[in-house]
Amino acid sequence: RELDPKELIALEHRNITDVYSAGEEHGYNYLVMEYVGGRDLDTRIEEGWKPSIGETLGILSGVSAALSYAHERGIKHRDVKLGNIAVGSGTYLLDFGGRLTEGDSEIDTNGDGSSDGPSKNDVKAIGSVAKELLNRGTKGLIITKETSEERSNNASRFLNRIVEKAIDGKYKTPKKFQKAIKRYKRGVNFKTRASIL
Repeated sequence: RELDPKELIALEHRNITDVYSAGEEHGYNYLVMEYVGGRDLDTRIEEGWKPSIGETLGILSGVSAALSYAHERGIKHRDVKLGNIAVGSGTYLLDFGGRLTEGDSEIDTNGDGSSDGPSKNDVKAIGSVAKELLNRGTKGLIITKETSEERSNNASRFLNRIVEKAIDGKYKTPKKFQKAIKRYKRGVNFKTRASIL
């Protein structure tokens, strides 16, 4: 069934834009949402922005935290992409036009009669976003202790493994992906702006 707008209004998370009200007028549904400023990642990349690894990890942390919060309340996004993530004073997941996860497991999400279930599709989408950001970025890893080319390469390979596991649906929930990113951040030090987190 379609998501009740009241459930969107009830969402309160630092990485989700607030929905103030919802209704219908002249046959069209509408939502009144918080203005967060900043620009979506699609626009920023088109403008030539090249995210560092640290910035990318900050964005992934924010998005996965938002999805974990929503999934715990039975709501999934279903359209996680660069254009639905904004970075300004913080990281925000936009356009929460998802449906309740209840009963969604029977939907043909892969186009071949199969389904990944309610959680994996959002996690796969985070992986795709991560891969795009990493491919666009050029600033690379900033290792601050015992810097070596071998350690840098190992750290890069480990991050790529996390991203590929997300794309392949190995993480069953956004929270599991979020924990993997947290473990990675603890193991490697980065230069990043606190406002991104």
